[in-house]
Amino acid sequence: MEDRASQLLSKASGNPSWLDIPSLVMLQHIPEVVNDKELCALIAAYHGLTKDSYDTISDRCASLEKVSLHIEKKIICNEASKTLQDIQGTSDRKREYLARVRDLYEAGILVSDSRIYDAEKIRSYFESDIGNKYSSISLNNHIYYDSANARFWGEYWLEIIDPCHRPLEHYKEKWLQERIDGLQTPFFIWLEKHEVSPYHKKTILLSPQEIESLSLKIIDGKIITGAGTVNERSLTTNDSWETLFIITPEKQVFSCPATGNLRHVSLSLGKPLIGAGSLKAKDGVIIELHSDSGHYRPTPEMAKQTLKIFDEMGLKINDETIFYYFDDFKEIKTTVGAFLENNPDQSSKKHRRNPKL
Repeated sequence: MEDRASQLLSKASGNPSWLDIPSLVMLQHIPEVVNDKELCALIAAYHGLTKDSYDTISDRCASLEKVSLHIEKKIICNEASKTLQDIQGTSDRKREYLARVRDLYEAGILVSDSRIYDAEKIRSYFESDIGNKYSSISLNNHIYYDSANARFWGEYWLEIIDPCHRPLEHYKEKWLQERIDGLQTPFFIWLEKHEVSPYHKKTILLSPQEIESLSLKIIDGKIITGAGTVNERSLTTNDSWETLFIITPEKQVFSCPATGNLRHVSLSLGKPLIGAGSLKAKDGVIIELHSDSGHYRPTPEMAKQTLKIFDEMGLKINDETIFYYFDDFKEIKTTVGAFLENNPDQSSKKHRRNPKL
């Protein structure tokens, strides 16, 4: 059975949002709001509550629920415009976000000091012993500085903990500076007063059902999608986008197209893996393979393990297949055969069955 921390961290249902419902100042020219005195009073009451205090989170959730229920009555009576329905949606998503933040603080995952979160309380989620013969690769949690874009990146535990899964290193830097000046407000409560842009990047974590639908199987040496369903077919990727894959400790392979919101953690939910990268395939045959992931940063050893696992699963990969891997932030292009020749491993040599197809 999952512990409370695991339940909260892997929760991917719903669509929480940090964006707040508009104030009456912004709604003063919208007749269906201005003419609804009860709704105006509810919105005013919500915005009258202190935002940068943990003690008001429950009151804010209750206030947002009143706004939503009031609009729901109008929807039932077919009296709600699209604007009102949008306000209800924003209210529900904000309430879900605040409730998750509250739950994370109550569970002791989020803390009020400069750590932001208790790493020891959640370490088993991100770095659990997979208990098999493979080496695991854990979600990166080291902060790096990107001089080209003048930004910090890499604290991905915080990204997973955040109910909206945003990269927050920039805001953390500002918050830590204010703490030097005497600030005592916890990080996620402090964020409530700092107007995070609606266009701020975020990663989507898929639900277990969505992840299962993206399973890949190896059948007769080829990669198959939709195995056992009417949609079963050999995988052919689209050259217009990157196709990500992960290998779980149970040797299950899942794949999805990479977008600004879909990354390896969308499939893994931040848990340890035994392989991660991207691929190109035609008719179920890999024509290009990458052992790369910003979230997991697989080493050359992990790249070698990925090839070994695919081989054990029966996937036929030509020695001449283009292969990319990273070594200390440097991307190296080679072929599968050349990579294995330069990174010898007795078990890999023993299991390789398809030097040329």
